Amino acid sequence: MRFIFLVVFSLILNAASYVYEDNEKYILFNDDVMLSNTEKQNFHKTGLVDRAFSSVYKEQTQEHLDLIKELKPHAKKLKNEFKVLNKYYYYCFDTDFKGCEESYKYYDEKAYFDEEGLKEAKERDYYIENVVYINYLKDDLITYCYEHSDYLGGAHAQFGYGCESEFDGKVLGTDVFKDTNSVNKFTRLVANELLKAHNDGKISIFKDTLEDVKANKSFLHSLPVFYQDGIMISFSPYEITPWSDGMIIVFIHKDDLKGLLKDEYFKYFKKEQE
Repeated sequence: MRFIFLVVFSLILNAASYVYEDNEKYILFNDDVMLSNTEKQNFHKTGLVDRAFSSVYKEQTQEHLDLIKELKPHAKKLKNEFKVLNKYYYYCFDTDFKGCEESYKYYDEKAYFDEEGLKEAKERDYYIENVVYINYLKDDLITYCYEHSDYLGGAHAQFGYGCESEFDGKVLGTDVFKDTNSVNKFTRLVANELLKAHNDGKISIFKDTLEDVKANKSFLHSLPVFYQDGIMISFSPYEITPWSDGMIIVFIHKDDLKGLLKDEYFKYFKKEQE
């Protein structure tokens, strides 16, 4: 089976980006291209959760262009500081691998650009795909998630997932917490949920990592990101669990974050009446 899709990356560089939001979804687009449509999720307590379902538009139709015109007057225009589209969003699928050079260089896969490598890539349906979608929007705070998938040989494709929260062009990290003690308490909340899922047989944490989780150290590498009613932490396959466990996402509800976050960040959880 051969991959034949539009190469969208070249169309979105330097284009203005917009997010349309209603009660059910976020739609990310620019002047020319529909990018993604993400379902909103509501979590009422701390625990492991599934990632949001997002439709990604690999081909553009007249219907998409008409929808862009309809939504643009009601959408939020993202500021110039929002660089994620240029940084993460591209497809590399067409049969000649045109437009994929920068993608391969980014992942240091230059070997596939010699004659023999390109021939092998076409024969084996190798590909690289990166997509991005909006997961949360509140005033000047935005959370976006990006997914990477590639198959460059081996038993199965590789998959990666991550999210970042950005405020006024700045990517937020542990600086949203009041102090080091608050960071440690948050890490323990995440560790407790991982251990609970491991003990219940829902996930299988690697043995060495399990000791780190129990000791509350050196297992948390991704950034905390804001969501509707709390903060999420994500773990890609092989990061703490086997490939078969898939993506691991821990959600910490805002009720468990009281006293841990700085006041100027706690306000970014949406109130129930909104």
